[in-house]
Amino acid sequence: MGEKVALAYKLRSLSEGSYGISVLARTLNFNRGSFYRERVLEIKDDLMAKEIERIHTEEDDTLTHI
Repeated sequence: MGEKVALAYKLRSLSEGSYGISVLARTLNFNRGSFYRERVLEIKDDLMAKEIERIHTEEDDTLTHI
């Protein structure tokens, strides 16, 4: 995640959402779409990791025979 987007997330959480994403993007000079894209990818990565873990624990026992 870019430094500016990370700063925007931090400012948004500290201000309890009183700063709009558009305002933060204009002020910090980054594309507003970057704010959403990073978060969506984090969520997708997390979901995929959980699904892989589920498959490993429930269906795949190949790694338990080391």
